[in-house]
Amino acid sequence: MASTEERATRARAVCGECRHAWAEHPGALHAASVVGACARCVLDVEHGDRPVACEVHAPSAVAAAAPRVDFAVTLGPASRAAGLGILLDAVRPDAVAVAFDLPEDEARSWTAEASAASAVLRAAAGLPADTRYRTVDWLPVDDAVWAAFRAVVPHVYTADVWGARGVGDSLLEANDEGTSVVARLGPDQYAAALHRLPADALTVLPRRATLLRRVATWRPGRRDPRPARDAG
Repeated sequence: MASTEERATRARAVCGECRHAWAEHPGALHAASVVGACARCVLDVEHGDRPVACEVHAPSAVAAAAPRVDFAVTLGPASRAAGLGILLDAVRPDAVAVAFDLPEDEARSWTAEASAASAVLRAAAGLPADTRYRTVDWLPVDDAVWAAFRAVVPHVYTADVWGARGVGDSLLEANDEGTSVVARLGPDQYAAALHRLPADALTVLPRRATLLRRVATWRPGRRDPRPARDAG
C-alpha cells in the first residue's frame, strides 16, 4: 500500500495535456468526475483563459489513491430498492466481505427472490437451513454471495459492505430496510451513482458524523476474523 507521501506525490504530478495536477482531474476529485473535466481547466474556461477543458482521466495509480467521501443517502420508498442496487454496484469492485442480519422469520414481507437469496447466504455462512433470525459479521464475497446479499439488503435491519482493511473500512452501511444509508464513495463511484440516483439523493456527511460513524462500527462483539485466519 502506498504511503501518504507517495500518494501526495502522485497527486501533485501534472497532466501532460493541460499541465494541471492530476489531483484536479476526473478520477481523483469528486466534482471533476461528475463534470468529466479537470477542475482547474473548467475554471480557466470560465475566465476565458482557455477554449476547452481537459477531459483526461487521472492515471489508475492516482485514482486508486483518491480519498473516499462519506455520503448520507436519501431514498424514497419507491426508489429504495433500485437505489440500494445502484450503490452496491458502485462499491462492488472494492468489496471484500459483507455483514448482515436475516430477520426472515419475523412479520416482514419477504419476496420469493429474497427468501432464496437468504438461503444462499445461510449456506455460505455455515448457518442452519432455517428461517430463524441470524446475524453474520463477516462473510467473504464471491459472485454468488454478492448476488444474494444484493437481493436481501432492502429487507434487513442492518447490512454492511467491508473493504480491504477489514471491519471499520465500511464502504456502505444500510439500516432499517434501507431507510438509513451511508455510502463511502471514490470520485468515479460518486459520479456513476449520482447520474443514476434521484436528485439530491447524496449529501456529504459532516466530518464529525463521519468520525462518530467509524467509532460506532466497532460495536461490542464485532470482530474482524482476518488476524485469526492469517495466524493459522
